[in-house]
Amino acid sequence: MKSIMMKTTALLFVFLLGMGSVMGAATFTTNVSSVGISVRINEVMYNPTGSEVEGEWLELFNNGSEAVNVTGWVVTDQDGSDDFVFPQMEMPPGAFVVLHAGSGNNTTDFDSGPAHFYLFKHSAFLSNTGDDICLMNGSAVVDYVAYGNSTSIDRSPDLREFIPVPAVAENETIGRLNDTWGHCIPTPGFENREEVPPVSEASNDTGGAESTVSEPESAPQSSNATDTESPLGDVVDNTTGNYSKPAEAEYAPLLITDVYYYSLLSESFTIYNPTEEEVSLLKWSFSDGEGTVFLPDNASIGPLSHLTLAQNAEGYFEESGLVTDLNWSAMKHSGTFRMNNNGDELLLYCGSLVVDAYVYGDSEYCGTGWVGEPALPFHSTQVAHRAIENGSCMDTNTSADWDHIISGIGRSSFPPFSVSGRMNITAFSSPDNSYEVLAGAIDSANYSILLNVYEFTSYPLSNHIISAADRGVNITMLLEGGPVGGLPEEEISLCQRMHSAGIDIRFMVNDYANKINDRYRFDHAKYMVIDGSRLVIMSENMGSDGFSPAHTGNRGWGLVIDSPELAGYFAQVFENDSASDMRDIAHIEDMPFYSSDIGFYPHQPVTSPIIEPMAYSGNASVTAVLSPDTSLSEDTVLGMIKSARKSVYVEQFYIYRHWGSRYTGSVSQDPNPYLEAVIDAARRGCEVRVILDNTWYNIDPNSSVDNDDTVEYVNSLAEEGGLNMKAKIISDCHNFTHLHNKGVIVDNRSVLVSSINWNENSVKENREAGVIVKAEPVASYFVSLFEKDWISEPLLSVTLGDDVIMRENESVRLVPRFSVSAASVSGVVWSVGNETYDCSQLNMSFPASGTYNITVVVSDIYGRTAHSFVSVVVLPALAAHAKNNTSSLSGPKETPETVGPESSEGIQSGAVSIVFLLLAGVMAVFVTRAIKPTETDEDEKERKEEVPQHS
Repeated sequence: MKSIMMKTTALLFVFLLGMGSVMGAATFTTNVSSVGISVRINEVMYNPTGSEVEGEWLELFNNGSEAVNVTGWVVTDQDGSDDFVFPQMEMPPGAFVVLHAGSGNNTTDFDSGPAHFYLFKHSAFLSNTGDDICLMNGSAVVDYVAYGNSTSIDRSPDLREFIPVPAVAENETIGRLNDTWGHCIPTPGFENREEVPPVSEASNDTGGAESTVSEPESAPQSSNATDTESPLGDVVDNTTGNYSKPAEAEYAPLLITDVYYYSLLSESFTIYNPTEEEVSLLKWSFSDGEGTVFLPDNASIGPLSHLTLAQNAEGYFEESGLVTDLNWSAMKHSGTFRMNNNGDELLLYCGSLVVDAYVYGDSEYCGTGWVGEPALPFHSTQVAHRAIENGSCMDTNTSADWDHIISGIGRSSFPPFSVSGRMNITAFSSPDNSYEVLAGAIDSANYSILLNVYEFTSYPLSNHIISAADRGVNITMLLEGGPVGGLPEEEISLCQRMHSAGIDIRFMVNDYANKINDRYRFDHAKYMVIDGSRLVIMSENMGSDGFSPAHTGNRGWGLVIDSPELAGYFAQVFENDSASDMRDIAHIEDMPFYSSDIGFYPHQPVTSPIIEPMAYSGNASVTAVLSPDTSLSEDTVLGMIKSARKSVYVEQFYIYRHWGSRYTGSVSQDPNPYLEAVIDAARRGCEVRVILDNTWYNIDPNSSVDNDDTVEYVNSLAEEGGLNMKAKIISDCHNFTHLHNKGVIVDNRSVLVSSINWNENSVKENREAGVIVKAEPVASYFVSLFEKDWISEPLLSVTLGDDVIMRENESVRLVPRFSVSAASVSGVVWSVGNETYDCSQLNMSFPASGTYNITVVVSDIYGRTAHSFVSVVVLPALAAHAKNNTSSLSGPKETPETVGPESSEGIQSGAVSIVFLLLAGVMAVFVTRAIKPTETDEDEKERKEEVPQHS
């Protein structure tokens, strides 16, 4: 009711003023208002392209030198339902206020640009054929404009007749130009212009996390000297004098696909043309609501093509290693465009139509191009990517298009790569034989080695590297500059030693204080390219645990593959990652630890390989796997697991049962796609086996997502679903330092050898590398290793029972008892004096009395050994059984195969009988002595010699 009364009063006031007016000549020229207030209606967009509601707006401007309190002022179109009442506020001098018909977030921070208010209309309130707008302060008309066929009010505030402004074309505005109303290029919140605003000078200071763009000072000269612009914006050809209408904006459903807002040196974003036609970007622009940047008139984007725009071309290259297509610091703009780190919106315009939007963080924008909650905010140097579904960009105008699809600035985007044919492949394993294979590969190099590894701490391998350099091999190494726990002292010393031999050593580093961000959370890959034709790829770092001459340390897998195509692919990856012009690559001379001290290095013991490597020559198919580029692709690991029809064997350092937060995440919200693919294989009827590491921090009882929890999760699903699936923690019996492997075997024909742990960071954030090999003999080699690792045996030990007492020439059978199964025992060797016997049981007799020490040494299939010993006391034979003492002890005798460990109980029972007889004899001696009163010393000596003494 109050609103209706206010409007009625305003109409009456205008009518009374009009009664005394004098009819004058038609003119579009107006003064500010009769009451001398400087705030005025400045520009109106009533016929936008596309959505009428979201595209309609009008602009107010304070043309005075002082702030104006506009609290309670009303903007109305005289229809009684579309009024806007100003909140308590002042308009500073030179400030703009933009009123939007549709929905959005109100802003009044004049320090960062114009204020914006939204009417939240569901239908257009400004007629395309004609209408009027009135700005009122109470009952006073402050300013008024009509256009088209409007007849609602025919009096202006200053009592002169006001003829409506002629209608303009779609997507143009009416606006004040030197106090004369005419048609304009839309510039909501900025000075009205008949042409696109001129180029402004951008700040060259990129020292902060955000760079600013200065306001335009003057328009530059046209790059085409033969053309000038007419007063109304038409282009005139000076050579002919002909006028032509500027081209309309060419609409196309372009999409924003990548956004980098939390930058160190340069913000950037990418747009994509999903159509089959080239699109001109004339009159296209982008905005964050506070500033607008206009694309060059001659810019275009090809069919099915991307176009990247950066704030600063040089900074963008230093961060990404890529050349930008357009540098917006050198483009025309109005206001200050800057994407806020905490939240903002990026709006892509075709003329005044919002074609696409990206809204993130704490932004409250909900206008054209976006619905619902903003996308999740990202951390520094991360890039938001639009999701791809069935080969096409998702376009729901919601956060679902963007959430969880991120990468780091400068990361590569190598496609999946496969090669097939006849090739030579060597399969090897740690700790069994990895040192010999890797050292031999290094020694085979003739002219080049490219080595990328997380850590290098092996002194013996450094000797092979130096020897290769000494014979003229060109060697480049890339290492992680900030491994967990820092660079090991051994690595620092070895790197300085190798560098002194002429080896090019580089580190991927992070130095945020100096605006250096490493492209990957960790450079965790472990591969080597030799002579451009041979690839060595492995799960282990080059240290004593992964490549020990003593063959102790981690369980890991590796491959050497002769394939120029595959080696060439990884050489490209290496060149991309180690490029010297990338800010995160530091040469060893630039590292803070660098000095000329090359330290002292102990020599490691050398033993024979436990298991031999396997050489294969034949047909194979090999697929490269890279994190984060392809490790989630259906063409690599997930596709491999999903192809399983018989079996899936998994050997991993650790697996979390879900991704996301370790503490608040869940399987339902953040499933581990690798693990779930394995479980699905079991549901299809495959045999599934999973072995995980047993290091204390991987089975911490205080954690709910460690390996023991994953084992419980997998086994509970197997029990509930009746699945042929089992997971276990590897047994201590294998004596591995860690189960550090990251491997999978499918159907005994495909094997994954890689550095990729099954956690979210490894897949999405790290640089990781691996290969999938399809060749049954190669897969079978790793199956045999897996089967050995699957056995859960206790620590190896052997016992022989108690000492034995027996008579000369009697037989004794010794049967060892093992702590492991007989199938795990690979050898039993007996030692009796200087003689050795290789047999499972010992069956012997001794022709001479005395004490004999017998030792047994047992080895198992894991390369472990254990020993035990027993003493055999041999008494002189009884007179009826005395033998010739000139013979030596007899060797092992054949025993029936059915004789088992219980035989030793028979030996002990016989020994008890002998002891009983011996005691009976002693008692007889005592009885005799009781009868004989005296005995000579010689008699005593003779009696003692009858019983041999223990040695």
